[in-house]
Amino acid sequence: MSDLYHGGQFYQAGRTSLDGGVQASVAHYQRRIQDGGAGRIYGTTTIAGTGVPVSRRVRVYNRNTGVLLDQKWSGEDGSFEFTGFDVDSEYMVLSFDHTEVYNAVIADGVKPEV
Repeated sequence: MSDLYHGGQFYQAGRTSLDGGVQASVAHYQRRIQDGGAGRIYGTTTIAGTGVPVSRRVRVYNRNTGVLLDQKWSGEDGSFEFTGFDVDSEYMVLSFDHTEVYNAVIADGVKPEV
């Protein structure tokens, strides 16, 4: 099971395997125009219950439109950071297990911090 940590809160996935993947949208290249700002979204990806950091793909979506805004792999220490987000908007942050052992973890209603 994977965990996603952001802003002092853990989001956990279930134990079943992933079915399929997440379709990426080319619209994320428009992020700076649509959602530009001084906010940052950051956190850590870990194996649930162990706290062991893992590198996983992390994606940020606009909560209202569902448009993929940015994506990257978390580091070997599990850390990730996205910058340039509007602090007055809300986002969905998705981390998924490329090994297909665990379900994706979604943090909904994430507000960027300055």
